[in-house]
Amino acid sequence: MPRPLKRTVKSRLRGLIVPACSIAITFYFAYHVFYGNHGILAWQSLETQAADLDRDLNRVKRERLALEKKVQLLRPESIDPDLLDERVRATLNFAHANDVILFPAEPR
Repeated sequence: MPRPLKRTVKSRLRGLIVPACSIAITFYFAYHVFYGNHGILAWQSLETQAADLDRDLNRVKRERLALEKKVQLLRPESIDPDLLDERVRATLNFAHANDVILFPAEPR
């Protein structure tokens, strides 16, 4: 009697090979949908990085526009006397006799 029992177990195990492999393959692909190099979590990370880079780009564009405006004011055809005076005093470290100069307090 043990012989038919052995055949029954083997036939049942053979019948489980295809479903077990199918389940394993399904779990493999499901894992990589979330955690793979091109999965959902990687996509979210890339979206976050793209948003950060967009913010940086906008900040740099604003800084560039401000610098371009200052450069425009210093061009020979449209010099702003106040800006020129400010830049000369800052560069040469000079002050007018009537200027009030405030020094920041030293940290304690």
